[in-house]
Amino acid sequence: HPLFIKDKLNALLFTCAVQNGLSEVLLDMLGFDSAELRTCKPLGRQFPGLVGATFKQAVFYFENAVVVGVMREEASEGGVPHSVMYLNPYGSDVLKANESLIVLSDNSDITPCSPTSLEEKWEYIKEEVDHVKALTAISKTKLAIATAANECQEIVQPVHILVCGWRSEWVPEDDRFIQGVCTEVSNQSAPGSSVTFLTFLKPERFKDMFEGGGADKDI
Repeated sequence: HPLFIKDKLNALLFTCAVQNGLSEVLLDMLGFDSAELRTCKPLGRQFPGLVGATFKQAVFYFENAVVVGVMREEASEGGVPHSVMYLNPYGSDVLKANESLIVLSDNSDITPCSPTSLEEKWEYIKEEVDHVKALTAISKTKLAIATAANECQEIVQPVHILVCGWRSEWVPEDDRFIQGVCTEVSNQSAPGSSVTFLTFLKPERFKDMFEGGGADKDI
C-alpha cells in the first residue's frame, strides 16, 4: 500500500512541536536502524498458538516484540476484501487465523515466550474484569488525571512555537489547518502558550484563515 502522510502532516507537525521528544521517537521508528513497526504473517501460518486467543493475551506472547495492533480482512462496500488496521484494539477481541499482528521490534525473527513463561503470564491476566467495574475504574482514573493536571499547572511551562514559512495547502476552506493549530496545540499545552508564524502571507489572508466563512474560530 502507498504511504500518504499529506492529510496527517498538520496534526503531526504541531503535535511534535508540543510534545518534546516525540519527533525523535517517530524518526527512530521509521529509520529502520533499530526498533521498527512490522506486520506479521497471518496468525494461522506464523503463530497458530494465538488463534482464538484475545488481544490482551497476544500482548504478553513475545519475548522481543511489543504488540500494538492487528490487521483484519474486511469486506468493502463492493464486497471486495481489504486489510483494515486497528491500533490498540480492545483487549477482549478474539484473534482469527487470517488476521496479522502489528508489532514493534528490532528483530525480524520475532520469538514467542517459552511455554512456561507464557502460561504464567496468561494465568495472570485470565480473570476477566467486570464491565461496570472497568468503567468505574476508568472514570476514577480520568478524574485523578484531571486533578493532577490542575495541581501541576504551575509546574508545566508554556510552550512557544515558531512556524517558519507557509504550506500551500493551508487555505481558509481547509479546516485541517485550524484543527492542527487549535486542537493539537491548545489541548496539549499549558496556559500562556503561543504559536508565532513567520511568513510573507498578507495580514488579511492570515486573518481569513481563522475567520473563514464569517465564523470566528477559537485559537
